[in-house]
This record gives sequence, structure tokens and C-alpha cells, in this order.
Amino acid sequence: MKYFSDRTLRTFLRANRTVINRLDRIFETAETCTLMEAVVLRALSRTKGNRAGMQGLADMLLLSRSGVSRLIDRMARAGYVEREESPADRRVIYAVMTERGREAQKQWEDVYKASYEEVFLKDLSPEELEQLVDLLQRLSYSIALPNYPPEYFEDAATVSAAAGKAAP
Repeated sequence: MKYFSDRTLRTFLRANRTVINRLDRIFETAETCTLMEAVVLRALSRTKGNRAGMQGLADMLLLSRSGVSRLIDRMARAGYVEREESPADRRVIYAVMTERGREAQKQWEDVYKASYEEVFLKDLSPEELEQLVDLLQRLSYSIALPNYPPEYFEDAATVSAAAGKAAP
């Protein structure tokens, strides 16, 4: 196989879009929050106080600050988050998960767990899926490490190993 191949990019993009489209349809059918809203709620649930600034969310989600701001506006209208001004700098706005947001996250997690096998294990064994995840993490870390802080990643030990450092 050639190392430079359009097939690599096409296959990666097709797999990404296929998984996202399927999860979107599952969440629509379940009448829960959208996939992107669920990703934001998941990110907020991992932060101190279930809150994050717009720039921090943009960095975690690989979205523009304006894209995150529009998404947070929709989520605030749905009652999943509240916007909170920083007392130290009024230009800084935080998204804070609400009780309704925590309930939506719980519902999302239940739907996601129920659909996990269909989406990810339909044609892959658990071992193959684990290998795929490892390879995608390596690819992501090798590209993103210079540009993103370690908290962007879920697995600090893997990030440290990829960077050639001891885990914190």
C-alpha cells in the first residue's frame, strides 16, 4: 500500500461521518439532547464545578469560539447550561451545567451505553475496537500535543508517554 493515499483520508472521514450520523439518529429517536450537546455536557462534567470558559470549551471540542458560543446559547435555551460572567473579568463567560443538564447527561449516557454495541462492535471485536482507539489516540496525540494542553486529552499517562515524559 502506498503511504500517500487519498484512501486514508476518505476512509477516515467516511468512518467519522458514519459514526456521527448514526449516533445523531439514535439520539433523535431517543428524544434526548443532540450529540454535540452531549459532548459539551460530558466535557463540563469533567471540569471543576461543572463549568468551563468558552475558549477552554472551544479547545476541548476543537471548535471555534463563536461555534461554541452558538452551541452554548442553544443549550442555555434548553436549560442544560447557564452562562456565568467571571467576577474578575467581565469579558470571560463560563458555561455552567445545570441540574437539567446533569439529567440530560444521564439520559444521554443510558442511550449511548444501549447503542454502543450496535455502533462500535457490530463488525469489530472488542480487541479490534481497542486497537482502533489506540491507533486513533496515537495519531491525535502526535499531531495535537504541541498545540493542546494535557487536560485536552482523557488519558494523561498516554499523553505523557507520547510526549516522552513521565506521567504526573
